[in-house]
Amino acid sequence: MGLFALAGKAQIKAHFSLNAFNTPQNQPFIETYLTFIGNSLAAKVVGGKLQSSVNILFTIYKDSTIVKANKYNLNGPLFSDSMSSSPSFIDIQRYALPNGTYRMELSVTDKYAQVPKPLILKETLVINYTTKDIQSSGIEALESFKKSASPNVLSRNGYDMIPYCINYYPETSHELAFYFE
Repeated sequence: MGLFALAGKAQIKAHFSLNAFNTPQNQPFIETYLTFIGNSLAAKVVGGKLQSSVNILFTIYKDSTIVKANKYNLNGPLFSDSMSSSPSFIDIQRYALPNGTYRMELSVTDKYAQVPKPLILKETLVINYTTKDIQSSGIEALESFKKSASPNVLSRNGYDMIPYCINYYPETSHELAFYFE
């Protein structure tokens, strides 16, 4: 569907993308991907290490009615202050949605920022799968993929897939990995 870079003044840096998929039973859903740039977030001491944390509010509207809403806290990985920068981390969510036109709103706030200012993204989303035509999902750019040891949120069809949400590939990239069905 699209890749979006989110950034505020001296605040959170994040990349967002989403894709629509359909099941063999014709039950569409979207998958959202957020990549947080670790050194753009404040950190707090947790168990002798440092950790970043963000509050996320994701809302999907059909006309003026909320059809999906998810409010949650996402903790980054623990890291030591001897690291050159705090690690980046990702979030993946899936939401079942029937065909239609929706308005989505994403709000992300640094939980440990001294003056938290939410980053907000508003977009229109159209899902239109039919049973009559040959169709494909959105194209999910991948940072990497490997055979799954066990099913988890990154798994799809037996593989763990790490999404690549950034809207450019550096010169050091030697391949473009992606997934679509």
